[in-house]
Amino acid sequence: MKVTAINISVFDLPSNTALFDLEEVPYGRRTRWQSRGQGRAGSEIHVLHVLTDEGIEGICTVGDARYQTMRREELEQLRIMAVGQDPLDRERLDDKLRFAARSMFSRPGWHGAFDNCLWDIAGQAANLPVYAVIGRARPRCKVYYNFPSGSLESAIEGADRALEMGFTVLKDHWSDTPETNITWSRAMREHVGPDIELLHDAASSPYTYDEALHVGRVLEELDYGWFEEAISDRDLQGLQRLCAEL
Repeated sequence: MKVTAINISVFDLPSNTALFDLEEVPYGRRTRWQSRGQGRAGSEIHVLHVLTDEGIEGICTVGDARYQTMRREELEQLRIMAVGQDPLDRERLDDKLRFAARSMFSRPGWHGAFDNCLWDIAGQAANLPVYAVIGRARPRCKVYYNFPSGSLESAIEGADRALEMGFTVLKDHWSDTPETNITWSRAMREHVGPDIELLHDAASSPYTYDEALHVGRVLEELDYGWFEEAISDRDLQGLQRLCAEL
């Protein structure tokens, strides 16, 4: 099998991500930046198509809701390096395109949508869902419910609705100070009992490293399943240290 063409469909749709300004607001003994919505802009969304000489077509959106486009130079470079190649030789193509990123001045993973298209092609060629091609580990998996987190009362109401629907994993988005978030986490654990898995998403709580460590130790005590965005997701060294301590 050979790749014969690589094309992009362009859709002009409302953005999934709102425009915003940032305002400095009190946060415990310090301040933090808080976003204020400023409406929505139009958005160009790209869908990548990889065609083959056997009539199989791999399709994937470019990026996620926030990163939706591929530069023209990247598309042309992708065509030069991948058309005529075997789409089932994924590791070789991945190595080739990773090596090319430096000379292209492109971000790491710039060819991720193309790689997803190759997996789509592999699944169709094998007449299997892609997850089975990757390696099926289990027939079922858990899903979690994001409950409202603006107040403890609304969170408990949301958790109760989720439990009535049969969810066994619940995730918060607490956005208050570390101590308030800890208080609410304790209250939620007490409310749902020990058999429900709880997850803490701190993306809206700008913890310092020491605050995250303190919160994390309490979450361990409360048997939380995970601690999401404990500190900035760009602080890789800090995250490594935090993982070593928790």
